[in-house]
Amino acid sequence: MSDFKRKQQFDIIVSRYSSFLEGVLWKLTGDRDLFAESMQNALLAIWRNVETISAKGNKRYIYRVAQSAVSRAWKQRPIATGESVLKTVEIAAKPDVFMAQSDEIGRLRSEITALGDKQCQAIIMRYLQEMGYDEIADAIGCSVVTARSHVSKGLAVLRKRLAVTR
Repeated sequence: MSDFKRKQQFDIIVSRYSSFLEGVLWKLTGDRDLFAESMQNALLAIWRNVETISAKGNKRYIYRVAQSAVSRAWKQRPIATGESVLKTVEIAAKPDVFMAQSDEIGRLRSEITALGDKQCQAIIMRYLQEMGYDEIADAIGCSVVTARSHVSKGLAVLRKRLAVTR
């Protein structure tokens, strides 16, 4: 792909998914500095994988990019002493508790992205972006009742899958 075509594809992807990406990153970080670092990581990942994303062109892939960007930013984030978070985790009083929580969050994220497209999008919009059902319906292109159905069915699948793995 030529540089010009690559730049065009990148601009299209960023314009199409920027509000979704910002919403997900903000919900995952909750911190302005960490958000900025995550956004840089996400945009770099989108640039590197522009061909793959333009071929797939869905929010699930962008959500995975956001997850990776936040994870990378958290790992690189310096704390007050100048150490990275990874070094802090090693000396935490109860590292087993930290690891169990991070494993559960990771499992939940992977289960959300494994849902069907509409259910995945509906769950992300409802709980990560805090959108109303009418906004979800407009974004997905369905009725409000169907949007509620996508959310409830997605939650039922998540409950079932996560109950089995415990």
